[in-house]
Amino acid sequence: MSAKLHMETGHAVTADVQIVAGERLRFVNADQRTIFEVVANEVSISVRGVEFHFIGDAIHGGGIIVAPRASNEVEISTPFYGMRQKGGQA
Repeated sequence: MSAKLHMETGHAVTADVQIVAGERLRFVNADQRTIFEVVANEVSISVRGVEFHFIGDAIHGGGIIVAPRASNEVEISTPFYGMRQKGGQA
Protein backbone atom coordinates (compact mmCIF):
# COMPACT_ATOMS: atom_id res chain seq x y z
CA MET A 1 0.00 0.00 0.00
CA SER A 2 1.44 3.38 -0.96
CA ALA A 3 1.54 6.33 1.41
CA LYS A 4 -0.31 9.49 0.53
CA LEU A 5 1.83 12.35 -0.73
CA HIS A 6 1.91 15.59 1.21
CA MET A 7 3.18 19.06 0.33
CA GLU A 8 6.02 20.88 2.09
CA THR A 9 7.68 24.28 1.96
CA GLY A 10 11.32 24.97 2.72
CA HIS A 11 14.19 22.52 2.35
CA ALA A 12 15.94 19.98 4.58
CA VAL A 13 19.32 21.64 3.95
CA THR A 14 18.11 24.94 5.41
CA ALA A 15 16.19 23.13 8.17
CA ASP A 16 12.99 25.07 7.49
CA VAL A 17 10.68 22.30 6.23
CA GLN A 18 7.01 22.79 7.05
CA ILE A 19 4.14 20.56 5.94
CA VAL A 20 1.38 22.39 4.08
CA ALA A 21 -1.97 21.50 5.61
CA GLY A 22 -4.71 20.22 3.33
CA GLU A 23 -4.73 18.45 0.00
CA ARG A 24 -5.02 21.44 -2.33
CA LEU A 25 -2.47 24.23 -2.84
CA ARG A 26 -3.40 27.42 -4.67
CA PHE A 27 -1.03 29.96 -6.21
CA VAL A 28 -2.71 33.38 -6.03
CA ASN A 29 -1.59 36.63 -7.71
CA ALA A 30 -1.70 40.18 -6.31
CA ASP A 31 -5.28 40.59 -7.62
CA GLN A 32 -6.32 37.58 -5.49
CA ARG A 33 -6.98 35.47 -8.58
CA THR A 34 -6.06 31.81 -8.42
CA ILE A 35 -3.55 31.13 -11.18
CA PHE A 36 -2.69 27.48 -10.44
CA GLU A 37 -4.20 24.86 -8.19
CA VAL A 38 -2.15 21.78 -7.27
CA VAL A 39 -3.60 18.57 -5.83
CA ALA A 40 -1.48 15.59 -4.75
CA ASN A 41 -2.62 11.98 -4.65
CA GLU A 42 -0.74 8.73 -3.98
CA VAL A 43 1.50 8.76 -7.05
CA SER A 44 1.16 12.07 -8.90
CA ILE A 45 0.14 15.70 -8.79
CA SER A 46 -2.56 17.43 -10.76
CA VAL A 47 -2.01 21.06 -11.80
CA ARG A 48 -4.95 23.12 -13.00
CA GLY A 49 -5.00 26.62 -14.49
CA VAL A 50 -7.98 28.43 -13.07
CA GLU A 51 -8.57 32.09 -13.99
CA PHE A 52 -7.65 34.72 -16.54
CA HIS A 53 -5.12 37.03 -14.90
CA PHE A 54 -2.85 39.97 -15.61
CA ILE A 55 0.93 40.19 -15.52
CA GLY A 56 1.47 43.91 -15.97
CA ASP A 57 -0.71 44.79 -18.96
CA ALA A 58 -0.49 41.28 -20.43
CA ILE A 59 -3.59 39.09 -20.15
CA HIS A 60 -2.98 35.37 -19.58
CA GLY A 61 -5.59 32.65 -20.02
CA GLY A 62 -6.71 30.02 -17.56
CA GLY A 63 -5.23 27.12 -19.51
CA ILE A 64 -1.76 25.72 -18.88
CA ILE A 65 1.32 25.08 -20.99
CA VAL A 66 3.62 22.22 -19.95
CA ALA A 67 7.10 22.45 -21.45
CA PRO A 68 10.00 20.06 -20.76
CA ARG A 69 13.09 21.74 -19.29
CA ALA A 70 15.17 18.65 -18.42
CA SER A 71 14.64 14.91 -18.13
CA ASN A 72 13.24 15.41 -14.62
CA GLU A 73 11.71 18.92 -14.83
CA VAL A 74 8.84 20.66 -16.59
CA GLU A 75 7.83 24.31 -16.65
CA ILE A 76 4.13 25.03 -16.20
CA SER A 77 2.90 28.42 -17.36
CA THR A 78 -0.26 30.12 -18.55
CA PRO A 79 -0.84 31.14 -22.17
CA PHE A 80 -0.56 34.76 -23.28
CA TYR A 81 -4.00 35.96 -24.38
CA GLY A 82 -3.50 39.61 -25.31
CA MET A 83 -2.79 43.08 -23.95
CA ARG A 84 -5.05 45.09 -21.68
CA GLN A 85 -6.44 48.17 -23.44
CA LYS A 86 -5.40 51.51 -22.00
CA GLY A 87 -7.96 52.60 -19.44
CA GLY A 88 -9.27 49.03 -19.10
CA GLN A 89 -10.31 47.52 -15.79
CA ALA A 90 -8.79 44.40 -14.23
